[in-house]
Amino acid sequence: MAEESKPRKTSRLRKKIVLSLSINTKKYTLSVNRDSVRLLGVPEYVCLRVNEARNSILVMECDSSDFMSFRVPADLFTNDGRSLVITSKQFVNSLIVANELPIGNTYRVNGQYSEKQKAIVYNISDYSIINPK
Repeated sequence: MAEESKPRKTSRLRKKIVLSLSINTKKYTLSVNRDSVRLLGVPEYVCLRVNEARNSILVMECDSSDFMSFRVPADLFTNDGRSLVITSKQFVNSLIVANELPIGNTYRVNGQYSEKQKAIVYNISDYSIINPK
């Protein structure tokens, strides 16, 4: 008689990777989530790039000397209270105006990894409101 195959126990649960960016229009901040930084290989610096229409943001690994480069906190993955937050009133305001987003809300924008660009692309039209005003 053949033995029935039993499901194997796994010690770790697999978590779905979520690539997201939050835009807080009250504090003029962008927050890049940890999965995004992890997928980029936990770089020391990341850069933001925006297309001409200002409707998508690209986040990629870069050097400290690159334009719009931001240091990734060294304790991002060891300190639960730490996150990658970028504060820029001018930059966030330009995104708000270009995408006609009401001020006062916090928006979550979903991203997709681009193998070709080795970056995560966040399409601002793919947003959800986290904290409506």
